[in-house]
Amino acid sequence: MASTGESLVLFRFLQSLGGAAAAVLGRALVRDLYELKRAANILSYMHIISMMVMLISPILGAYIVSYFEWRWIFYFLALFSMVAFMGSALLLPDVKQNVVAKPSVGHYCKNYIECLRAPLLIQYVLTNAFSFAGMFAFIATSAFVYIKHFQLSETHYALLFSANIFAIIIATLLNSYLSKRYNVSMALRVVVAVSFVATLIIWGMIGFNKVPLALFVTGTMLYISVTGAIGANSLAILFIQLPEKAGTVSGLLVAMQFAMGSFISYLASLLFDGTPESLLIMMACCGTLCSVFYLSTHFSK
Repeated sequence: MASTGESLVLFRFLQSLGGAAAAVLGRALVRDLYELKRAANILSYMHIISMMVMLISPILGAYIVSYFEWRWIFYFLALFSMVAFMGSALLLPDVKQNVVAKPSVGHYCKNYIECLRAPLLIQYVLTNAFSFAGMFAFIATSAFVYIKHFQLSETHYALLFSANIFAIIIATLLNSYLSKRYNVSMALRVVVAVSFVATLIIWGMIGFNKVPLALFVTGTMLYISVTGAIGANSLAILFIQLPEKAGTVSGLLVAMQFAMGSFISYLASLLFDGTPESLLIMMACCGTLCSVFYLSTHFSK
């Protein structure tokens, strides 16, 4: 229906409201439908699906545009949204809750203020946000690094880019085992340690005169592999601390995750000079801040 650029932006804005709500409510439902000790596992599996969509969708979009006109992307999204709506209506159980306060803007604002005042919430939210932001910096500029700098074909780039999915799956399975075998806090400690090791590798690559392709792939893939596990464990810990405010906590974490990711993506694109170093610096800074905020949760106890 869009006849101008402005109307397209308006419709996309309305579309984003539904997408944002789904991202928050999908995570909040984990608190309602599962025991808290299973939250990290379920959230990890949800991240696998989210990342598969995030990594595959650009490739799918490219194929749609190559065979049809650009409007077919939105026809596909409309069909997918209808399937998702039918699935949520038919498959999700009705969760009964005791409403203690009449919903209002003031009530929601009070919930957010109470959550922001909760011990360690900001540290866990920022731990996840900076981890996620480093991955967004990679998504924003990696195509130029692989194709322009390393002179790989689009097919090889797509394969290397999609290989991150398998790294995420492996890390998620490891995270699921650790959270079951020990606890969520231990699992978070391990995956943040993996992120820190990847960050050190990335910092080390910045000093190279010519960054080796194999090392670039290894360091960035190791970093990206644990982003979902860090987010899932951070949110699971916050669910345990604030079990009655799952929706608000989920909203804060997801909003900060995408806000930081969008900002770092813009910054990475702005500062990108065509070399791997500019991307690696952004990822290294994000990884360092992720580790710093995680360590602050221990010093604040």
